[in-house]
Amino acid sequence: KREPLNTDANLMSGEIGLESNDFDTAREHFRNVLGVEPNNYRANLGMGKIWLATRSFRQAAVFLQTAERVAPDNDKSSTVKQLLASTYVASGDVPRAIETAEEAARMAPDSIDALATLATIRVEL
Repeated sequence: KREPLNTDANLMSGEIGLESNDFDTAREHFRNVLGVEPNNYRANLGMGKIWLATRSFRQAAVFLQTAERVAPDNDKSSTVKQLLASTYVASGDVPRAIETAEEAARMAPDSIDALATLATIRVEL
């Protein structure tokens, strides 16, 4: 609160808010970061998670797609793709969900989470 433009403090506060399901607080802190750094990976990922948790799938996809684009490495990109796949399933875009989950599994073949996401989507469908 003392340093509203401090990116690290805002990211940490946003992530704490997200973990405690205080989405309004988390959203405020992530917006502070995005106002200064629109391509910040963690802030876009956090906003995507908030919108996914509140079942606003179009909004979630916008932020998650940005997070995917600016992800610093394959592991982070794979994580975002897993969330995107879940978003696409929830919004009814099944082919895109499967394609995205398969991409996540290819990017991180040793990731149990990526394989579990793909398996879950295929089983659900």
